[in-house]
Amino acid sequence: MSAKGLRVEKKNWSILFKNQMVEMNLTVHSVLWAPLRLKIEIMTKITIAPDCGNSPKKTFIRDFNIAFAKGNAAFILDHVDENIKWCVYGDFEVNGEAAFKKEIDKMLEYPRPEELIIDSIVTHGKEGTANGFMVMEDVTYAFCDIYKFRSAGSRILIELKSFVVKV
Repeated sequence: MSAKGLRVEKKNWSILFKNQMVEMNLTVHSVLWAPLRLKIEIMTKITIAPDCGNSPKKTFIRDFNIAFAKGNAAFILDHVDENIKWCVYGDFEVNGEAAFKKEIDKMLEYPRPEELIIDSIVTHGKEGTANGFMVMEDVTYAFCDIYKFRSAGSRILIELKSFVVKV
């Protein structure tokens, strides 16, 4: 129970929806003097090739992509350099953490994808790539991201190059 009689409970549920198991986060807000309100957020289905987590760098790139799909801006921003460079070819190019954050904030306004599919992650030294698909309600995008880190052992990105194609 928090201030002024508001109780917030978070529950994770799995339900069968359109012949698929779907995970949901339920946030229940109830106030002693008001009716119960439910906020239902359908979670993004994550499909990842089995070898996309067999090294620390691959695991990080996997988690970074999942953070994008789920709208976890805090995770994304915690792992970029203050001088980050990000180019989404044919769309925009930003330099610096403030400009990067503005683009992330814009993305948070879009509906969450129904599914993130990561086909492969390749890493070597201080660089890596990931490719796959973002399945939205009415359109699917193929993506390929190229990551450059501060060093081979770093989890801080200094550059991100993204190719996104509507399929």
